[in-house]
Amino acid sequence: MHVLAKGRLEFRRLDNSLAIQVPIAEFPTLPGATRKVMIEIPSGLTPGDYVVLALIDFGGAELVAGQIDYQAK
Repeated sequence: MHVLAKGRLEFRRLDNSLAIQVPIAEFPTLPGATRKVMIEIPSGLTPGDYVVLALIDFGGAELVAGQIDYQAK
């Protein structure tokens, strides 16, 4: 059975305050498959260092999350 997931990217400043949030539109994934979802980086970010959290809701009891460091120039 395929899974429909959706979510958001949170661009957080180093003090953990939320700078901007970008929605991730709903997308399907098949069992055992890998899905790459392309999201545009928002143009309104102030130059500086950020932590970007990807929060994905696949319909389970919890969200799936990942994080990267990002430097806006």
